[in-house]
Amino acid sequence: MSPYSLKTVNELIESQITLKLELQQLMLGCIQQGQSLPESSAREHMVRGAGRRLGVLIHSTESIFSLFPLSTTKPLHRDALADIQVYLHAFLMNLYGVFEN
Repeated sequence: MSPYSLKTVNELIESQITLKLELQQLMLGCIQQGQSLPESSAREHMVRGAGRRLGVLIHSTESIFSLFPLSTTKPLHRDALADIQVYLHAFLMNLYGVFEN
């Protein structure tokens, strides 16, 4: 039995889908706006900085939910926990980095 109610599971799944779509749209917007700029450091920051970092946010989120599904009822294996910590760290550092770019 899941530790979450069915309503909570559905809300979390919807939130995950919404987050992925919004991050994809933001990434696409950064890349499009960056490519419309002349060759400059601003273009590099938009396309290769913010755009790349947003891709890492998407990948990290998907990986966390894959390794730690909402249906989990038993403690995770040590390796899975370590991977989740790595993805959480990548998510936070790249989120910070998006604002830096």
